[in-house]
Amino acid sequence: MERQFKAAVGLFREMAVPFWMAVALLEYAEWLTDRGREEAAAPLYAEAREVFERLEARPWLERLDRSRGSGRALVETPASS
Repeated sequence: MERQFKAAVGLFREMAVPFWMAVALLEYAEWLTDRGREEAAAPLYAEAREVFERLEARPWLERLDRSRGSGRALVETPASS
């Protein structure tokens, strides 16, 4: 499954479709988090957050925050601190 997440993120990045790339990043990060791999998930959450903030995708930012719960501080960008 991890290979498919990486492939999806790479494909969306190559196609220059930032929204779908961020969705794939978020879902990959959630998958990693569910497996106790929060440290590996943190940069994925951070990149997804940057894209969703730039696109003003509020529902996706809310989902990201729910996914992170109390660990949100790990993925805050300097601009959102």
